[in-house]
Amino acid sequence: MSAGHNRDSAAAKGSPQRQRRRTSKGERQEQDPIPSTSGQSRQMTARQISTPGPEDRGKRFINTFWLMENCFRQLIELMADSLSHTTLKVYSRVWAEWIANTDAEKGLKYHQSHILATFSYLLKLKKTGICGSTVQKNMAALSFLFKIFSWKDVTKEFLIKIIVKGWKINTAVPDKRTPLSFETLNKLLKVVPNVCRDKYETILFKTAFSLAFFGAFRIGELVSPSRSKQGVLNIRDIKILGQSVFFKHPKNNQGPFLIHEDSSYVSRYQFLVIFRACLKAISLCPRSFCTHSFRIGAATEASQLCFHEDRIKRLGRWSSNRFKSYIRPHLLTSSKSS
Repeated sequence: MSAGHNRDSAAAKGSPQRQRRRTSKGERQEQDPIPSTSGQSRQMTARQISTPGPEDRGKRFINTFWLMENCFRQLIELMADSLSHTTLKVYSRVWAEWIANTDAEKGLKYHQSHILATFSYLLKLKKTGICGSTVQKNMAALSFLFKIFSWKDVTKEFLIKIIVKGWKINTAVPDKRTPLSFETLNKLLKVVPNVCRDKYETILFKTAFSLAFFGAFRIGELVSPSRSKQGVLNIRDIKILGQSVFFKHPKNNQGPFLIHEDSSYVSRYQFLVIFRACLKAISLCPRSFCTHSFRIGAATEASQLCFHEDRIKRLGRWSSNRFKSYIRPHLLTSSKSS
């Protein structure tokens, strides 16, 4: 009787705590990621903004190489360090999915089996309804895998190339992401003090926005994937000479440049939340913009200033004519008049 009574008492004591945990979780789900800009509530501490969702699963990269001896694991880890965080995560997923289409380890040794596995993989992707540009990126991941093992690259086979080309044509969707103009950037910088509560974070996010625009950064090159994981841009990569800022562009994770006062890293999610709050503060629709708007805006403004194509390519570190798709003066005009 006493044992049952003790269990009931323990359950009674534990239930409020469990209830509070459920309530807290529910409240987090109902929170608007774009904070209010009216009165005192528009101020926030970015350090308190956490990255939602599960932690990075990049560690499964190593598991992809189950067909290699354990003694080579350290070398594989060094190879993984040569890739950016985002690229590593995407490549790991694609490799695991492709290998799942093979019957056995011995089947990976023959060129014909690689082609059949790739066809099978493409059929599975077709059922998911993904766009052709994503399929093209997946083929790039497979191409990297084939080079690792000195296999013939089946993604360069004529039939596979025209399949991907037709896929892209049939699923092409206009990119409507709005570029951030230089004028809009100036307005954002003026309202950052109203959104961030303390001076340190005000300077921090002014710096982040300015670097994102004038450096034509992809967001993954500038900030960290989460508060606990290092970003790409290192403080040692930055040099300030007079009115100019120079940076060395690394391709792998070497340490953070943008950090909070408590040394935690500025995350992608925090950048987006503060960015949206500032857009809302200047009466622009946050849904019309994204983190890539800085990079698109940099290319568009450079074109408007009659920069030579080679100079624009150097600005955004483009090696092809892909930069032309980022020049969108018609959207820039509409964003200024919003």
